[in-house]
Amino acid sequence: MSTQSLSPSSTLERSGAKARTLSIPMVAVLSVLIPMFGLGYVLFTGYGALTERTYSSTNDTTGELLAHHTVGQSFVARYDGLSSVALRLGTVGQAAQRGIVLHLKRAPNEADIATVSVPATQIKGQDPWQTFAFPAIQNSQDQHFYIDVESPGGKPGRALTLFWWQSNGKGDPYPLGSAFIDGKSWNADLAFSLHYSPSLIGAWVQVARAFSVNAPPLLVIALGVLLLLALVWPIWKIRKGGHTSSPATILTQPWVLPAVLCVGLAHGLLYSLLIPPWQGPDELSHFSYAALLDRYNLDDRVVQRLDWQGKDRDGALIDAIARSMNSHDFTRYVGNSPNPGAPITPDTKSVYAELRQPATYYWLCAVTLKAARHIGLNTDPYTDPDAALRLMRLVSVILSLPIVGLAWLAGRLLAAPQSLRAWLPLLLPLTVTLLPMHAFVDSIANNDVLSELAVSALTVTLIALLRWPRGLRGLLLAALVITLAVVSSRTKPSALAAVVPLAGLGLVAWIGLLVGRTMDDRRWTIARAFHRPSSIVHRPPNRKARVRGVAIGAGIALAIVLATFILAPMLYRPLGTAAGWRLGNLPIEKVPISQTESAHAGKYVLSLVSGVSTSQQLELAVPHPELSLSLTGYARLYTGNGAKTARAVIGLKAANKLNRNKGLTLGASSGWEPFNLTLKIPADVAAATVKLSAQGGTVEFDDFSLASDGISPIAVLLNPSFEKQEVALAKPIAHFLPQEAQWMAEVAANPQTFDRSNLWSYYMNTQFQSFWGNFGWVSLPLSDAWFLFWLVVSMLALLGVLWKIVVSEEEWDWKD
Repeated sequence: MSTQSLSPSSTLERSGAKARTLSIPMVAVLSVLIPMFGLGYVLFTGYGALTERTYSSTNDTTGELLAHHTVGQSFVARYDGLSSVALRLGTVGQAAQRGIVLHLKRAPNEADIATVSVPATQIKGQDPWQTFAFPAIQNSQDQHFYIDVESPGGKPGRALTLFWWQSNGKGDPYPLGSAFIDGKSWNADLAFSLHYSPSLIGAWVQVARAFSVNAPPLLVIALGVLLLLALVWPIWKIRKGGHTSSPATILTQPWVLPAVLCVGLAHGLLYSLLIPPWQGPDELSHFSYAALLDRYNLDDRVVQRLDWQGKDRDGALIDAIARSMNSHDFTRYVGNSPNPGAPITPDTKSVYAELRQPATYYWLCAVTLKAARHIGLNTDPYTDPDAALRLMRLVSVILSLPIVGLAWLAGRLLAAPQSLRAWLPLLLPLTVTLLPMHAFVDSIANNDVLSELAVSALTVTLIALLRWPRGLRGLLLAALVITLAVVSSRTKPSALAAVVPLAGLGLVAWIGLLVGRTMDDRRWTIARAFHRPSSIVHRPPNRKARVRGVAIGAGIALAIVLATFILAPMLYRPLGTAAGWRLGNLPIEKVPISQTESAHAGKYVLSLVSGVSTSQQLELAVPHPELSLSLTGYARLYTGNGAKTARAVIGLKAANKLNRNKGLTLGASSGWEPFNLTLKIPADVAAATVKLSAQGGTVEFDDFSLASDGISPIAVLLNPSFEKQEVALAKPIAHFLPQEAQWMAEVAANPQTFDRSNLWSYYMNTQFQSFWGNFGWVSLPLSDAWFLFWLVVSMLALLGVLWKIVVSEEEWDWKD
């Protein structure tokens, strides 16, 4: 063996060459596959979503489709390649007994372009969407078409019906056409869906044309070019340096952060420009808060003291918002609008809903509005709400850039040379900025971006704390964690839902890490004092160290849970009010209950003084056929104040127009008077309301029950005998929490009668969808297939983390 072969320098050169050789395929694969996957994702999901357009608004049915009669709809095709039409059929709660035939024409009296027959055996389920497919029609874009359907065998009681929206002077969900019955036009539109098969280029050209309505085309193109260059630049830099440097060396260079910030800025601005105005969740109320701060010289105390339901109602601001919303077709775009296409004047509750929020985000927006006017821009919320809204969106986009920067910093802290983690400084911020839901939320007028910034800063601080847990730096980082947790409550109260467990578990892990390392050091010191060889007494066995670390952390967490459980009763105070019931429409006002030995059931009754009402909304399980909802209960006169008579009024309401009321005249000697109230509810109505009120004296209610014909349970009435009493936070604690945070804490502690497992399942599903993609007013989700895909990805990622922890032979460190 030669001396040269044993040379350390030659060995290092060969290992370095080997590492560089191995890094080249990794660079090449990632630089190609990651952008290709992203582009494919956008094109695939975008194409499927863009080439299908559904108009689903319904408030009635057309009636039975009998033989020798037709129901039709005119429309204008959006794309080339019209290939199918879907209609929502009504089966009246039973299996379809007759088939249906669709005729596609240019106009009602012209010859058929296509004819599609669907037998009864192919109509599955209750009230289904039925697709009628035909060969794609070329050059269909912007062309007028007409469909009519017939059911040759339709007989009374055995026929299908179709769902439609009858305007009745309240909106027009589809302005480019109308419904027809027997060839006669009606002021209505069917519930229908159009499907196309255009070329990929043709679809995106049409999208670009639609985009031009909301944003200047040249600006959108410039931002698109900037986004493309910002994505290509890192790839080019990586490939250029891939032959001489490792990924860790390349991705720690100064150009990485500017590159990902450029991507974040261009991507956020594109979303901000292309989302129609006011289509962000509650955007009008976020806007009005900033507008009021702008008007009242940034003084939040003045704004909070406004009597916005009374003398301080700002009619000029509401009118300005309404004009802008109507000019941008708000009710046609927003999901579940009660009157799609109708002009809207938002009520005071909607306009001022966000005044309960901390003022930080809105103060920043108001300052920006004032600064823009100072340099000559017209951003007055009263005279040009469109420009003011765009500027507020720009504030959100700018606030989102530090989040991207924090993701880059987290990647730098977590990266490791010669491993896949070396790519984190690039891939982590790109993942954050290109996540569609992140881009959507952070490019509209919404204070979520500020809470996301606070939580992101807390996350990065925790990573740093676990990396450097000891000494003065560790103490300062722990103090910063606590400071950020407190500060986050001033961004948005719901941020506490993430901050409290995140900061709590992070500090527990930090303490466990400190204790574990201190015990290791003490053992090592003792071993050295007895002169034991380091080969015998080294660090504790790996698995024992892991078990000890888990035990320490679990012990601290358990102690916190037990302390919370013991102290919780001291944090709350009884309210003497009925859980689940509110006075009027104000969620913070609660209905009092009275304890009495003569209650109809139990010990408590609900008590309403004269002129006061209470209501509770019933969530109906959909889909459902037409049904009867029955409410029973008891009422009596409260005679403690000397009253001789009073009147109890009980109401049931659904679908904004169905209303049944029952009045009971109560005397001093009549005692408990029973009542029964029944309301017919149309198919698929999702909610009904129970309302109680008292007139002429104080009335007590008790022992309610709810039933529906043939279906159980269709709805649940919360706390029907009023035995469950609400609690509230103790005043010294509530004083330091925002109102929304108080509500969250009180809801967690208050007695409830609903199925908790079903409710939490609903919450988890909603949060999962909102994280990956649920747009508009959280009413336009991605397809179910994509949610399933991301669920599988998430589960595989968690399983991978658990597997790594279980099989690893290394000692616990800060990354664990």
